[in-house]
Amino acid sequence: MSIRTIPAAQWQAVLQMAPSLITEQRRITTNAILSAGEGGNGELGAADTAILSVLAYAAPSGDAFEFGTYLGRTTRLLALARPDSTVFTIDCHNAKELCVERGQPGDVPFCGIPRESIGRAFGGTSEATRIIQLWGDSLNYPLQDLYGAMGIVFVDGGHDYATVLSDLQRAYNMLADQEAGIVVAHDYGFVPDVTKAWNEVFAGMSTLSFEASRLVAYGAVAQELFG
Repeated sequence: MSIRTIPAAQWQAVLQMAPSLITEQRRITTNAILSAGEGGNGELGAADTAILSVLAYAAPSGDAFEFGTYLGRTTRLLALARPDSTVFTIDCHNAKELCVERGQPGDVPFCGIPRESIGRAFGGTSEATRIIQLWGDSLNYPLQDLYGAMGIVFVDGGHDYATVLSDLQRAYNMLADQEAGIVVAHDYGFVPDVTKAWNEVFAGMSTLSFEASRLVAYGAVAQELFG
C-alpha cells in the first residue's frame, strides 16, 4: 500500500484556495468546528472536521454513508456538505456491551450513551429529512442493497479489528465509483486495529493521511484535491 501524508500547511492551503469550495466550505464547517473543539471525547476535532467536510463536498455524485452515528454531528456535517444526497448512518443501542465483548474497553465511554442521545445533533434540523438512521451491529447488518450507491463513506464505528475490517470492506463495496469515490476513516495511526484493518483493505492502493489529523482517505478525487 502507498500512503502519502499531506503536510498540515498543504491541506490547510487547499481548504482556503479552492474557489468552488470556499464559500460553501466555510459555511458548512463553521458551526461544526465550533462544536467540535479539539476532539478526544468521541467527536472529531476541528482539523478532522474541516478535512472531512471538504472531502464530502468534493466527492463524486452519490449518497453518503456513515459507520458510527454517535451524537450525529458528523452525520449532519455530511448532509450539509451534500445537499442533494441522502445520508445513511448506522449505530446500535447496545454498543457498550459490544465494546467489552470485542475487546475495546476504551470505547465504552463513547458507546454507553443513551439511545435517545444517538443522533441528537441532527434531530429536528432541516437536514434530518435527508438522514436515514439505521439501528444495528454493522458487522452483520444487511447493507448489500446500498452497494454501488455512495459517493463517500465515513468509517468511525466500532474500533476492534473485526468490525473495522468489515466496515472498510463494505465501505469500498458501497462506492458508486470505486476509483473516484471516497472512503474516509478516523483514528488511523492512533488505534492499532484501525490502522491494521485499513492497511489490509487498501493494500496496493494509494491513500492519504493528514498531518495533525486522525483521518485517512482513499479515492482519486481525494488524491486530486490534495495534490
